[in-house]
Amino acid sequence: MKIIRNSGLLALLFLLANFTAPAQNCTPPPAGLVGWYTGDRTANDYSATANHGYGVNAGIIGSARYAPGKVQRAFSFDGTNFVQAPDNAAQDLATAATLDAWVYLNQKPSTAGRIMEIVSRGDFNRDLDLGLLTDDRFYLYIANGQNVGSTTVAQTGVWYHVAGTWDANGLKIYVNGVLENTNPTTGITRAASPGVKLNIGEGALFADRRFVGLIDEVEIFNRALGLAEIQAIYNAGSFGKCKSAGNLGKDYDFDGDGRSDLSLFRPDPDENNKYWYVLKSSTNSLATFEWGVQTDRIAPADYDGDGKTDFAIWRENVGGSGVFYIYNSATQTIRIEQFGQTGDKLAVGDWDGDGRADPAVYRAGGQSVFYYRGSLNNPGGAATAVAWGTTGDRAVDGDYDGDGKLDPAVFRPNTGVWYFLQSSNGQARYAYFGLATDQPVPADYDADGITDVAVYRPAEGVWYIQRSQLGFAVSRFGAAADTLVPADYDGDGKTDVAVWRAGTWYLQPSSAGVAVIPFGIAGDKPVPAAYLP
Repeated sequence: MKIIRNSGLLALLFLLANFTAPAQNCTPPPAGLVGWYTGDRTANDYSATANHGYGVNAGIIGSARYAPGKVQRAFSFDGTNFVQAPDNAAQDLATAATLDAWVYLNQKPSTAGRIMEIVSRGDFNRDLDLGLLTDDRFYLYIANGQNVGSTTVAQTGVWYHVAGTWDANGLKIYVNGVLENTNPTTGITRAASPGVKLNIGEGALFADRRFVGLIDEVEIFNRALGLAEIQAIYNAGSFGKCKSAGNLGKDYDFDGDGRSDLSLFRPDPDENNKYWYVLKSSTNSLATFEWGVQTDRIAPADYDGDGKTDFAIWRENVGGSGVFYIYNSATQTIRIEQFGQTGDKLAVGDWDGDGRADPAVYRAGGQSVFYYRGSLNNPGGAATAVAWGTTGDRAVDGDYDGDGKLDPAVFRPNTGVWYFLQSSNGQARYAYFGLATDQPVPADYDADGITDVAVYRPAEGVWYIQRSQLGFAVSRFGAAADTLVPADYDGDGKTDVAVWRAGTWYLQPSSAGVAVIPFGIAGDKPVPAAYLP
């Protein structure tokens, strides 16, 4: 890896250092996240653990079991239903943890006459519970009954952010970003409880501790968060924590700071090599990386699930096969996978919902097929084939149902119809949106974790976006010959409208303003354009 190479781009460091991205509204998730249940119409775990939950008793899955929450939607509990997730060792914590959530009571424990659990994963003398006691105070229970309670007495009809932390220095409980109480008992450890499931809105051990109200943004960390980290979550309020813009591994975030980086792929003029150039948003610095040859196709994605985009290319061999060459950022090791064949289109992304991008291609024909090799529970490396589409269709795979997995999808230009095969329930659906000459630009433009149908009309320089939460939007931004580079450059969880024009980036961040940044030369390939159909 070459950190700085005489590329003719060094002069841009001054420009980059003096470019201030618009302030984020959401806050990046702190490190150590091993469970993240948002309640946004799914019980999926949006952490890298991917320990997805499911409904119990009448089912949490479905519109009747969700309601408007603090951050988008929330789990809605009536005292009979709850969410449960399988036993997972990553969430069976022994020496440190943080449990936090937004909660809204429709009935107080003192009125119901019972303890109410927010999130629980415990057994006898193996407590790991955050909830409310019958005095309506929040509490954290750890191990053999060590606990700490809040001074706040919860009321109905009010949103509270509650967080409990535990490590070798003891227990702490925070309400609305304020440290309210501590238990200074040191050296507390918790024995593992294999086979115990994680419950939200119900006790893992006692079946009569069901919640009545709304629970939103449940999180589990494998360490004790600090005051500043908890305050950042609370202060983000309804903007919540920054998701990955619903793009499932294709976020072009090479430094893991929650923002897409301006990045290019350039053929070396003197060698049969290509260099990647990345302006890291976290450090305002330029990094280069030599990876690939001139005939390769770039395939950037987060293949190892560390929250950083990996440098990767796909090479079509003379023999007709395709090969992925991936440089894993987590281990700084090379991964080589033979997958696909000459003529395929890349369809890389997280197809199985485990937080890691999977090698994938789309093979067009009379019966078109998506092929992917999932990384979840697939030690043999078997490929999955999903027949979807026909000749002339354009692949527009994305997470159109918000379940954390890519869905097979195509855009049919001659009719302007999008066809989706939802991974959540296997159902097909379609939508009329666009003209034959439009460029599909599907992405998550409203930060709800769902890919939105969108097109760019070159003749007009206009983006037409059907946002799943915020409705229809039109943005006049760009020219006919521009390269489209939509991505989340300001880190607010929403994909930003953006174009690249022969060495200059034009960004329209969703948070505020317009940015114009010179970076690159004619002939470069902007990395955020890698997967546009």
